[in-house]
Amino acid sequence: TGDMLVHLDPDISENVYDRGNNEWGPMFGQDGSAQGHLRKQTIGKGDIFLFFGLYGWVSKNEGKYRYVRGEKKFHMLWGLMQIEDVIHFDNPDEINRVKEWMKSHPHFYLQGAKQNTLYIGRKDLIVDGKLIAQNCGTGTFEKYRDELQLTRKGSHKLTDWLVPSFLFNSDKKKLPTYHQNHNLWNQEEDKYNLKAASIGQEFVFDCAEHPGAIDWLKKLIKGEEQ
Repeated sequence: TGDMLVHLDPDISENVYDRGNNEWGPMFGQDGSAQGHLRKQTIGKGDIFLFFGLYGWVSKNEGKYRYVRGEKKFHMLWGLMQIEDVIHFDNPDEINRVKEWMKSHPHFYLQGAKQNTLYIGRKDLIVDGKLIAQNCGTGTFEKYRDELQLTRKGSHKLTDWLVPSFLFNSDKKKLPTYHQNHNLWNQEEDKYNLKAASIGQEFVFDCAEHPGAIDWLKKLIKGEEQ
């Protein structure tokens, strides 16, 4: 109903439901403390969101899906969105930039929400003015791949992550936000075991301070093993 706050967000898959003949573009809304963190980190045009969620293995029996008993759930990357534009709904000057198709997003109607913001996705992935991948600025990873899984395989704890080595930095101030403590990081061959925040959202890092991040992302998009 109209007064419910639950909504599809980020809205980055055009074919999730029938949109009729209406114009559409990928969108992601944020507000409150989560947006406050993004604003503090100066997140804006050109920056990239990588979305992760909670997943579990299922089996299909007589047309119904059920979680597989004994299989632990895990965190996994499922999509990305490079920012083309940002609209702050608490700024009257920016409201004038809202296009008609953007008004379909529920954050447009969150009257009174603090720091209410809408991020608009980009079509092509562009880094430092160079085209990295066409039609890959926003999208989802359609199938499971080992390199998308964040939770260490076989671990009984969701936030026991195994991540690429480029995420680590000897300068703790350059580590991803909420993880700027070296005690959370332990090298394991060519990766790092990370004790991720138990309720995690908006972990921010600067690709310029983490060489290899963009190459890793390119391979992730192309489905190459890493």
